[in-house]
Amino acid sequence: MLSNLINDGILKNIAAIVTIVSAVGIILKNFIILTTTSDFDKLFFTKVSRAILNIFDFILGTILIYCVAFIWPSIFIFDFISNLFINLTPNEFSIFKLISGLLWFFLMVPIIYFTKSTKSKKRFRIIKWLIFSHIIFSIPFYSILFKKLIEWNSIEQILLTICIPLLVSAFYVITLFQYRSFNQPKFVITILSDEDLQNRKIIHKYTLDENRTVCSFDDESKVNVFYVFNFSSEVYLKYEKIKKRPHHK
Repeated sequence: MLSNLINDGILKNIAAIVTIVSAVGIILKNFIILTTTSDFDKLFFTKVSRAILNIFDFILGTILIYCVAFIWPSIFIFDFISNLFINLTPNEFSIFKLISGLLWFFLMVPIIYFTKSTKSKKRFRIIKWLIFSHIIFSIPFYSILFKKLIEWNSIEQILLTICIPLLVSAFYVITLFQYRSFNQPKFVITILSDEDLQNRKIIHKYTLDENRTVCSFDDESKVNVFYVFNFSSEVYLKYEKIKKRPHHK
């Protein structure tokens, strides 16, 4: 019976290790794809692959902002905040919480406003500065909650303290995603004729998949033009980036 228990324990441990290794492998794979894939290459992703990559990008971005903007600063200045609270009277501490909370709230309002009405790069620059300012003012506000988190025994309060900055971090990422979507390049696609290919040296750069490769011509140095050769249909496609008109609003 003891041997059976040991065997069951070993099997459970092996299953757990396999699961963890598989999860790490998936995370690393998506991270490599995310960091090495250009906007042009994403044009050739399937909807499912693009959705998976966007979800992974969203989760990774949220966790990164959550750690960098909230957790790490709170841990770093925890001793300072603790010493500050020791010297504050209850009234001064209440005023400090009120001012920090109001600054945190009122800076969120213009971010939401500009996010909904964004139509230009100028407004996105304003949003980025507002987000940066909001993070700066969030540090003392969240540090108070972080200090209380150490003292609280209530699971509801602990979850609330963890979830609020996590939701705010997710909101930051969604806002930045809108900026990236706004800047997403668009291409005009044309099929090259035999005349276009005549007397031109074609350079194959890299493979997109088993049927397509990215190419260029040695007599052309345009940065915003790409060529793709499709082996299945045996045609060359020209991708020319559309220049965006400047917005003045």
